[in-house]
Amino acid sequence: MSEINFLTKEESEFITSKNFAKEYPKLLNTLEEPRFLISDLDVAARDATYWDKQGILPEMKGAGARRKYDFVQAIWIRLIKQMRSFGVSITIIKALKEQLLTPAFKIEDLLKHPKGLEVLRTIAKKEGNEKEFEDMLSSGELLRNAPDLSLDVFTHLVLGVIVFRKNLSLLVSDDGHYIPYSVDMHQQLYRTDSNLHLAFEIPHISLSISKAYQDLVQDWSIKPFFSDISIVTEEEKKLLKIIREPGITNVEVIFEGGKMDLLKICKEEGVTPAHRLSDIISKNGYHDIVIKTRNGKPIYYKNTILKKMKSTS
Repeated sequence: MSEINFLTKEESEFITSKNFAKEYPKLLNTLEEPRFLISDLDVAARDATYWDKQGILPEMKGAGARRKYDFVQAIWIRLIKQMRSFGVSITIIKALKEQLLTPAFKIEDLLKHPKGLEVLRTIAKKEGNEKEFEDMLSSGELLRNAPDLSLDVFTHLVLGVIVFRKNLSLLVSDDGHYIPYSVDMHQQLYRTDSNLHLAFEIPHISLSISKAYQDLVQDWSIKPFFSDISIVTEEEKKLLKIIREPGITNVEVIFEGGKMDLLKICKEEGVTPAHRLSDIISKNGYHDIVIKTRNGKPIYYKNTILKKMKSTS
């Protein structure tokens, strides 16, 4: 693969903007924090031992008994399970690991290269952190911390799945070469990647990074640590909280400019003697209320609430 081209120009700009940090304030910490034991990822101990000896598992983080895998590594392990179910050889899996999980470049290398340093200065200026960047650069702090900072292709792909909800896959040939692919961006990728047509013309398998991600996080919204992570925006967390409220039968999300703008929340409740009709009607906000009666007394009501979502623009 010659180029990571599954993000549009606007999406690439968003990743480096202040809005990204605002909408996903803890995302990078979420990706990097060691959280998973191999047993948490539904991998049998026998398979884990074999995979480790063959060098296809990522290097665990931490020390001693607390060593665990981070979020990105966990998605890779889920992808290993996909590949083994397709009969992909250990040799090809190892080749993919070296291509995907090896840093494409290190921040340390950028700092030592004039053009790389210029890029970092431009980003710092754009973010309003130019002075802090220069102070850290002159003091040597940035270079001391640089070996721990790196970028790899797989993390970039995972960000595409999380932030832009892309349906991302890897088209992998039988010799271990791959091309990132998104069915949602088929025409664009066909125009920009001259090698894409070759991937369809030769025998290949399709590995779904999106499916690996979904398998990993499908039950996370009920986990105690969910509020401390950042795989969803603050608005989406509010939506998840709303749909778990008792009595909710339907939630309609209205978008404007690609962002959640309004929620129509339909809630059904019975009316007990303790309820007063005025209490039901006088709730704050916009309500569309349907009341059913029996023998002249209200017994049931359906309440549709229109809720404005806070803009993040």
